[in-house]
Amino acid sequence: AGELTSFIATANAPIFGVDTQGLVSEWNVKTEALTGFARSTVVGRSLVDDVLPLDFRERLRQVIDDALKGTEASDFEIALDTLEKTRIDLTLNATSRRDVSGEL
Repeated sequence: AGELTSFIATANAPIFGVDTQGLVSEWNVKTEALTGFARSTVVGRSLVDDVLPLDFRERLRQVIDDALKGTEASDFEIALDTLEKTRIDLTLNATSRRDVSGEL
């Protein structure tokens, strides 16, 4: 588990994740650098309601709901607004996190 945590934290790609309630649980260094938002300011907040621009909320809400049911998505596009009020476009994959027994 420690290796995965270290990989996520230091990856040279933006990695962020949510828990089963849609609250941000992962927000790595690259995501901080791209958005300007420190991990401490977004973890525990709703990714859909608090972090995403309004025009992408419904799309990502559906992708997250599907991932929580085990249906993963690849190559879908969203945008994030940065701390400086500019918009960055991201192409994402949504994967379900499973425990060692394969449970979501």
